[in-house]
Amino acid sequence: MDFKEKFRRIIKSRSGVLYIEGKPGTGKTSIVEAIANEEDWQFIDVRLAQKDSGEVLGIPKEKKITINGVEISVTTYALQEEFVLANTKPTLIFFDELNRAPLMVRNAALSILLEHRIGTFRFNQNVYFATAGNIGDEDGCEVEDFDAALRDRLVPVRYELTFDEWNRNFADQNVNPNIISFLKSNPSYFYKVNPEDFRGATPRSWTFFSNFVGKDAKPNEILNDIDEYGSFYVGTAVTRFKKYLEDLKVVTINDILNRFDEVEEYVKTAKRDKISEWLTELKEKDIQKLKKVQVENILKFINHIDDDEVVSFFKMLASKVTNELEGNILYLFKAKKEFLSSIKNMLTTN
Repeated sequence: MDFKEKFRRIIKSRSGVLYIEGKPGTGKTSIVEAIANEEDWQFIDVRLAQKDSGEVLGIPKEKKITINGVEISVTTYALQEEFVLANTKPTLIFFDELNRAPLMVRNAALSILLEHRIGTFRFNQNVYFATAGNIGDEDGCEVEDFDAALRDRLVPVRYELTFDEWNRNFADQNVNPNIISFLKSNPSYFYKVNPEDFRGATPRSWTFFSNFVGKDAKPNEILNDIDEYGSFYVGTAVTRFKKYLEDLKVVTINDILNRFDEVEEYVKTAKRDKISEWLTELKEKDIQKLKKVQVENILKFINHIDDDEVVSFFKMLASKVTNELEGNILYLFKAKKEFLSSIKNMLTTN
């Protein structure tokens, strides 16, 4: 079970309040919002470190009431509209940065989280709650420690976002594929933060950089911006990413034949003209003299290119056949059975 499913079950059980403890920029808000979207819940994101207590519990205002014929001025509270509207449909209220909020704000949030009410206003049963905070010294954040009694009323879960989970649940559809392929090849840069530096590389900052350059930007387009803007987003990680993009431009067919697994991420993000260049180089090779591992790498390579390019490659192989399919060429045809009938027809007509 992944973190999302664990969080979903804790939230829906209403048995204690989920408290996600994790490093900044690792998608704590995103994963909770994803749960709300999948459940078709309204999502209310409250950043406590940026709020005052009145924005949480409501703003005091004067109200006149009459008791035994005597009019008396009392204090009531004007609640935040989003909290009142939460009762109109299923909603998930998420209090972020709980352990970075000022004491009065934190206490206000906790009274809502633990009692599910603000004064006399009570939240419906279809309103769910979750909260999150940072770790502290380990991630360079100043936080307030919770006492044992409070932690006992929360359900604390240490959240360590993995690249695979980030890619599967978010990045695959939202982040530039060149960034994804770089992080697959260089996992230490997925989260690389020095507390002494203002900017570091986090899943959030990689997403910001992707949004800046464009989700569909090609390596050359990213390189046009990387020197001037890259460090603003991912700090010193930009140096390694730049080298990765520059290396992508010089991968040859020999790299594909001899170390495909190392360059696979380059191949997956290559433009069509680069693929055509590799195929031209491949057509000049004597396929029958290649080693078995090189032939296997050819198969891996053609699984990443368009069908028309694959057909062109197999037609080239067929043109080299003199008597019958044999050796490496036969092996390639057998491995790609979907092309056998069309190639057979072509050989027959020739």
